[in-house]
Parts: sequence; structure tokens; C-alpha cells
Amino acid sequence: MSPFVIEAEARPEAVLKFSYNMETGVWQRTECQVIISTQSFDAGSMRAAFFMIDLSVPWSQARCVAKLSLDPTFEPETAFLEGEMQALSSMFAMKFNEHDPPKKIYFVPVSVIQCLDREGQPYLATEPFMEGEFRKQNNNFGFVSGDDRNTPQAFSHFSYHFSKQSVLVCDIQGVGDMYTDPQIHSADGKGFGKANLGKTGITKFFQTHHCNEICRMLGVPLHNPKRRDRGTMYGGPNPFAAAQRAKPQLSAPPAPVSQPTASSIDLPEEEVAKITASFKRRQAEGTEGLRPIGFTSLCGELSHKVTFEEAEDIFELYDTSNTGIMTLDQFLGWWSGVKAGKQQKGKNNETITTAAAADPQPQLQPNQSANGEQGSMLSVPKDVPEFILTPPTELG
Repeated sequence: MSPFVIEAEARPEAVLKFSYNMETGVWQRTECQVIISTQSFDAGSMRAAFFMIDLSVPWSQARCVAKLSLDPTFEPETAFLEGEMQALSSMFAMKFNEHDPPKKIYFVPVSVIQCLDREGQPYLATEPFMEGEFRKQNNNFGFVSGDDRNTPQAFSHFSYHFSKQSVLVCDIQGVGDMYTDPQIHSADGKGFGKANLGKTGITKFFQTHHCNEICRMLGVPLHNPKRRDRGTMYGGPNPFAAAQRAKPQLSAPPAPVSQPTASSIDLPEEEVAKITASFKRRQAEGTEGLRPIGFTSLCGELSHKVTFEEAEDIFELYDTSNTGIMTLDQFLGWWSGVKAGKQQKGKNNETITTAAAADPQPQLQPNQSANGEQGSMLSVPKDVPEFILTPPTELG
């Protein structure tokens, strides 16, 4: 994106600022002043973008972008619809992030201003200025960028299955994993503006989508998986390979740990069932076990953080066949030891982090409060579809 510049001749002007409250589903109006650049820094066939300073907020939040529609048939309702669509996309992002992906994603908040001092009092959509290289990852008709990044593609796939195949969030674009201007396709083709292509748009997405390791980690049904997907989820080299090269060579391999037996897995049946379901969602394709990335992800779900380096050390102890895979029985045996407060030793006889001896605090269920009463942990707009309020227990 271009450097943020406001011309000297630009002057403060009065506007009505409308901000969307996700908790109430209501647009809130305030009067304030802004300074808008006299020249657009970017323009397409439908909109022109201007730099803007919001004088009603601290300077750290004041730099914004204002977008003016060039469509002669533009109606102010369109700007408000786009803001609500971005808020709904943000809620999907929150649900996506709850699965602890390697990279979390966010959608910037959108406001609408009405310029009171200008002819016709035009409405403009505004959002925080994002500094960095702006990239479009996919669009609303099956396009995928040459980068073919895992995170944005997996998020679009996730939105479709989390919504019980009702909607799909696409047109993912922004700086890094801070996104803006998404489009939503609905299965019934209703709502979400002119660019909602309904089932046609959803079909176009899946025609070019290849599931990746993050799709697998999320547990969504796999669709045309990538043939080779080594380390791309990190946006760089495979961290396991880098860590392996950095480790010193030993004269003798570590002694393998004894394999778990039914008597060594001292876990409640309910916990074993929960772990088993989560484990199977993360199984590496064509195997019956986890690779290190699935292992660290599952540990994160169990509120037990394990670094990639620690995962490698644990795998060297348990992976006696040198397959790079940990089986379910091996994981349950290791987790049983962690819960009992035992410490595993790595190949250099270094202590590998384990949980405290005391049992961790129980995790709240999506609609259960700390005192056991039913209630929502997430405040949601009153007009949000039913599937947001009652998400399925398993994706798919």
C-alpha cells in the first residue's frame, strides 16, 4: 500500500460516523471531524480509496482509509451491508482462531461516514489503515493467488463447514493475515450484496481449492488434498528440518521408552474418547498417527503448550520405528504420564516440559458459564444466523 500522505490543503470536515456494535447488532451514530486527502491513492472501476485521519480517536488509531463508490447506482445501504458482512466474517475468524492454527487471522472493523459538508452528503466506508504489502489471496469466483497460502484458503473452507454449508467467506485480501473487504456466498443466494454468487460461487471455490495441513488440522472434510504440502503453513522453511540440522550429532541414539499398555494409560474414559476424536481429526494423510504439527496442535487443544523442538524430542523417544508418526496409543501413554506429573527426558537428558501434577482447570463448553449455568460466552448480534449461536460439536 502507498505511504500514508495527507495533502497540506486538506481541511477538517464534519461527518456523521456510524460504527457497528457486534453485541447489539445496531449501528451507533456519533458526530466528529475527519480530514480526507484530496487525491485518491488507489482507484478501480467501482471504488476510489483516500487516506483519512479520524480526529475523534487517539493518533494511534486515527490513520484510516475511506472508500468512495464510483457506481452511479450506489445506495448508502450497500456501505452498511459491507460493514455487517465484515463483522460476520470477523466472527468466523474468531471461531477459526479458537482451533489454535499456526497463524491467527483478523478482519479490521468497518465504519461508515456521511460527509455533511460535501455536495450530496456522500457516504463512504472507512477502516483502519493497514501498513504493508496488500495482497489478494482469493476472490469470489475461484481465483487463488500464486502464493496459494494455506491459512486464507483453509479459512474459507472452514467457514463453509462451520456454517453447516450455509455460507462461504471468500475474496480474502489484506496485509499479512489482517483482512478486509470479504465477500460471502450463501447457499440460497440471498443477502450479502450483488457479489453473492450463491451456489455458483461456492462451487467455483471448491473447483480450485486443494486442502492443506490446516484444513486437516481443523477437521473439515478433505477436498482434493495437495500432493505436497511441506512447511507452507509457516510461510517459510519447514521448522522441523531447520531444528534438526541445528542439533549436534550423538554417538549413540537415546534408549526408546517402553510402549504404553492398557494399564499404563491412567485416564478417564471420557477424556480418552475426547482425545481420540481430536487425534483422528489431525491424523496425517495415509497414516494412523500424528506428525509433529498435529501433535503440537492437539497439545494446544489440551491446554498444554509444546514447542516444535520439544515435539521433536518427544517423537524421538516414542517413534521407535523412525516413521515420523506417533500413534494414538503412544500419545495416550505420553499424555497419561504428563497428567501424572512425570517428566520425560530428551535425547540429551534434558527435561521436556510437562504439565503440573495438579489437574488443569476444566474447559468451559461453548454455552456453559463457569458456575454451570447455560449462557453464551460470545456476545453476538441479534440478527446473526442460528448456526453461529449453536455451532456443531464437530466440523463437517
